[in-house]
Amino acid sequence: MIKLGIISSFNIMCGNATYTKAIIDGIQEYYDIEPIEIPVSLQKNHNSKNIKEIIEKLKSFDAVNLQLELSLYGPTPKLATALVQKMINTNRIKSITMHRVEEETPNIIKTIYQSYKIHGFKNLTDNLLMNYVKKNIYKSYKEIIITACKKKIVFIVHTNRERSRIARIRRDAKVFVHPILWPENIKSKNNIILKERFNNDNKVIGVFGFVSHYKNFLQVARVAKREDYNLVIAGSTHPTNQGYGKLNDKNNASWLVSNELYGKDTHYKGYYILTAPEDDIFLTLIENVDLVIIPYLETEQSGSGIASLAIQYGKRVIFSDTALITELNYFLNKKPFLFDVNSDASMVSAIKDALYFQSAYEIKFEGYSFSSNIKTYIDSLGINEVPI
Repeated sequence: MIKLGIISSFNIMCGNATYTKAIIDGIQEYYDIEPIEIPVSLQKNHNSKNIKEIIEKLKSFDAVNLQLELSLYGPTPKLATALVQKMINTNRIKSITMHRVEEETPNIIKTIYQSYKIHGFKNLTDNLLMNYVKKNIYKSYKEIIITACKKKIVFIVHTNRERSRIARIRRDAKVFVHPILWPENIKSKNNIILKERFNNDNKVIGVFGFVSHYKNFLQVARVAKREDYNLVIAGSTHPTNQGYGKLNDKNNASWLVSNELYGKDTHYKGYYILTAPEDDIFLTLIENVDLVIIPYLETEQSGSGIASLAIQYGKRVIFSDTALITELNYFLNKKPFLFDVNSDASMVSAIKDALYFQSAYEIKFEGYSFSSNIKTYIDSLGINEVPI
């Protein structure tokens, strides 16, 4: 019998791990498949013993999918790339799920010119540093893509943009495109009555996931307070973020959100924050809010498990106007209401539009499902064996 595996982090604090587990459970309805766990310790430093164990374990499989988030495989892009290439060279990797594909960085002269034109010399150093970092990340993804193509490995991506970026590196790359989708039966068994957390009948809006600056929860908190919506925040600072577990870090995104809701100048009481909720409670909260907000800033994110969950649950949902929703629209039957991250008034309007002019299950995935997601994975692994 063919032996299948998926390489990923299976740390309970990792969103990628939750998604990978769902994929494994889906494939297990047809074939035997095992998780191959990347130790969290490898994200901080490369231990030759751990690497040797992973490589030897890989060799015992016939076909393996690798879930690629570069930071899962090493403390630097260079070290992460070296490990992924070692895995590829075992000839057991048959497909790689690229959760993002970095775009090629602009010429450094162009970066200097654009920075000066917009900000003068004010942010020049920061922009040059960011250009250097992104250039190294792009180089790592490029090396992995080239190595994988030489081995005829299939890529799975979540957007057409990612497919195009891979094609610019290797035109002969075989790429499957499928949005992040969860099992249709992924329902919570928890009986939280969310309205009991508040002392009023106001509409309940919610944001979900790890709290970080790019998630832009602060704008949602500001609008909820001013417009007197009840606000649910299900999440906390990511354990790998600077400031995790430290007091009075006023640059921490969680501190900023808390200060907005609970600072000395506010009498707002309409918030409920659940830190590091278990998956079942997390799902219950999504089910019970009146509106889910995806307020992320532009980071060239290729997909959002939270956004997919909200749509699959038939929730009213609004998005910040970024490439995330531009790419996701391709898979949807209808465009959601959007708002400008630079305009609180724009968010207020989008909330009202969604609450009063959008019905439940009005926005849905069209032509894509969890079943088609699983089929994509099975096809990418090149399985010819009859299912169990």
